[in-house]
Amino acid sequence: MKLRKTLLLTVVMTIAATAAALLFAVNSPSANAADPMPPVDPTSDPLAAFQYQLDCGPMGQGYFTEISNIGSESEIVEHRIVNDQGVEVYQKIPGRLTNNNITLKRGITSDMYMWDWRKMVEDGDYENAKAMCTVTMMDQTGTPVATWELTNAWPAAITTPKPGADGTTGLEAITLVCEGYERTM
Repeated sequence: MKLRKTLLLTVVMTIAATAAALLFAVNSPSANAADPMPPVDPTSDPLAAFQYQLDCGPMGQGYFTEISNIGSESEIVEHRIVNDQGVEVYQKIPGRLTNNNITLKRGITSDMYMWDWRKMVEDGDYENAKAMCTVTMMDQTGTPVATWELTNAWPAAITTPKPGADGTTGLEAITLVCEGYERTM
């Protein structure tokens, strides 16, 4: 029973990765402009396994199955004061604000925009690698349910896909840093 379940999961993941690869190939910014193809409606294929869209304008666009860490944190600073009764107490106040690094994951595709974008940073072209990005979370029908605008985002890391131990399709991941973010929807 467990083997059958693993085999079924592997087949579904492979089909989803193939559908995503086809979608990325059609919507890739490196597609031949002289022979444009109409964009594929990702909601028309129930096996297309993405829930998040990353749009970074000229840097590229892609669809992802996982995202983590959109948010920020404040350091907690303990400030020692003496209250009205002369008792020494500690107040906790917010310190330095830090925006979290955002990680997006997807099945391996032939689309190279993430790798090209990361290469800009590796080659020292950090200022030109900064982009205004939009992350859109979609429900099962492809309807946007939440949107975040990232200010001056750039790829701090990218990882090569590694197949899962159970034979599932490998995931590649990109980690973005940004100077700020805002949830707009």
